[in-house]
Amino acid sequence: MNLSRTLLGLAAAVICVLAARSLITKGRSVSHEVEFAGNVITFHPGTDKFRGLSHEERADHLARLAEEVLGYAQTQTGLQSAADLVPRLRPGGPGEILIGGTADASAAETLRNNERFGQSIPVSEKWKFQISSLVDEITERDGRPHGRAISRDGAVIRLAGVSDTEFRSLRLSQETRHYMARAMIYRDIVLAAGAGPNIPDHEKLEALLDWTFVNVSAHFEREVPPYPRLVDYNDVPLGLMLRGMGDCDRSVWVLATLAWHAGFEANIVYLHRTIGAISFHAVAEIKLNGRWRAVDPYNNRLYDESVIELSKHDPDFKYARVMFNPFEPEGLLPAVKVAEMIGRFYAPGQRLFFDIQKPVKTFVADHFSGKNPQEYIDRTTAQILLHTSRGELVRLPGADVFIRRWDHPFLLRVYYYEDMWRLKKEADFPFMKTLRRPRIDQLTGRYKEAALAFASLSRDGGDTGLYGEEREYFMILNEYDEKDFTSVEKNVRAYRKKYPLTPRNIMLGYLLAHSLHALGRLEEAVGEYPAGANFKWRGVPRGVPPSN
Repeated sequence: MNLSRTLLGLAAAVICVLAARSLITKGRSVSHEVEFAGNVITFHPGTDKFRGLSHEERADHLARLAEEVLGYAQTQTGLQSAADLVPRLRPGGPGEILIGGTADASAAETLRNNERFGQSIPVSEKWKFQISSLVDEITERDGRPHGRAISRDGAVIRLAGVSDTEFRSLRLSQETRHYMARAMIYRDIVLAAGAGPNIPDHEKLEALLDWTFVNVSAHFEREVPPYPRLVDYNDVPLGLMLRGMGDCDRSVWVLATLAWHAGFEANIVYLHRTIGAISFHAVAEIKLNGRWRAVDPYNNRLYDESVIELSKHDPDFKYARVMFNPFEPEGLLPAVKVAEMIGRFYAPGQRLFFDIQKPVKTFVADHFSGKNPQEYIDRTTAQILLHTSRGELVRLPGADVFIRRWDHPFLLRVYYYEDMWRLKKEADFPFMKTLRRPRIDQLTGRYKEAALAFASLSRDGGDTGLYGEEREYFMILNEYDEKDFTSVEKNVRAYRKKYPLTPRNIMLGYLLAHSLHALGRLEEAVGEYPAGANFKWRGVPRGVPPSN
């Protein structure tokens, strides 16, 4: 750790404690939702008020409360770093967080692993050039986004991973708050998709798989005349969901993200024909009812075996690479752990913090424990974390399957430095800004609000690109979500006549087939979308043989 980084971290901590002291008066925060008494922090959450906030407002609220808690814990313990403070914090009674006299060893180990895993990301000259070019374009066009200056150096530094200063800070940056808002949107999408807490796990996974297939899979990046080509697939899961497009590995990221927010363990898996070959496909691997299962959202398929089991008899899986970090890197931060602890008082089941050791240890225990003692599991987990943190491939015992860190989310976080990527996409695709709010309503299950918002928008939006086509497509998708199958049938047929060449018609065939099935017109459903590469067992109506 260099001296300048250390000094910056200490300065941030001093600012934080001064701010925290100003917020806490006579043992109660200015929010009137938290009481501080000795080593006990008690919350009186206003859950109805919290649910009435936007996702961005919820993130800001939790961030402020987390900073208050960390600031108070700092005054109680004298510790300066979030990495040292968080292992002292633990759940108490209902609505309580306790400050312990000593650090919890397991929590401290988790944070050490998170810190090491989130740093030393290899950065190519190509990536540096791409990020520098993006900064130059945004600066030239928009000057100072959000009133703040952005710089090449500030962006490129983020390419190397989570900095010491970020990891030790008691403050949650704007980028981290954006991540938290996205995480809360993901949780609401999970609930809207039918994967809530009282649903059997198998039904949850089925619902999330079908949701991902309909909303993201089977689509791809496309030219958007008259705008320059934009690479849609380089985006965080929410960006992919809003756009409704993503190739195989991006749809896998969406499914793995939603699965994690539904309480599953999930990995991303790239498939290779030989060792060293370029990947030809990607799938997810999700732990369901005690067993790991390969899941292919692009082809809407749930396998009955794990990736390692498949690798022993299916050549497509023989040289698979398992990546166990399908998360956004801000989830590694200690301060985010505190926000998650507080968030559970307001939104039970909400996940924000990612313990990088947990999925690796679970994977090792499930696949390789056998007659081996716990010491073997712990040692193997530590070795995998050490080598993958260095960016190295680790070959798994008894197979040609490898495990490694997925660097893409770390590189992509730079796109959202000062929200640069959203600014660029909305400038190149103006319809995305117009459709963002109704799309979020639709994705999170607010279908009536989404329908009203879509209907209130003008038909062309002053956009000579894809505005009308996309607006009408998402309106049909919203009708499908509302189970208004009669309207789906009518509007799909009209859309096809109006936009005969759009790739959206592929998915509309699927929606029409399912709508006809729901209306009891089974043979028409099969004829509309015959069994094929993307219809599988999930798409063929029961009781009707697939057409040849």
